[in-house]
Amino acid sequence: MTDTAAPLTDEQLADRIARGLLAAAYSCDGTDCRDTEEECEAAHPVRQPEPWRYVVRIEGSPEGIAAAALAVAQPELDRLRAQVTAAYAFADEMADYCSRNGIAAVYAKRLRERLDAAGSAPTA
Repeated sequence: MTDTAAPLTDEQLADRIARGLLAAAYSCDGTDCRDTEEECEAAHPVRQPEPWRYVVRIEGSPEGIAAAALAVAQPELDRLRAQVTAAYAFADEMADYCSRNGIAAVYAKRLRERLDAAGSAPTA
């Protein structure tokens, strides 16, 4: 059995996203780095406007900010998707296992039902 890390807590993931957004931010007023604002936006979709002191204001297109946040969260999402895929594969394998009274198939069906229910549950 392989040892897998627990999923990140909401606070841990929020911290990683915040640090990722700060790392992606570029100090720019939208006019000094490129000929047009569109070229500036394409060059760095998340900007760090001045002043940059105690309150952080990040500007950019929703797509640019989402891409920066997703870049930070993607490894965690990939890891969780791999775990779910492995659980489904295990259920498939277990369903075909020869066991007394077909109990393995019953447990495989229950595992699949739980995985399906967890995947369709509303998120908070």
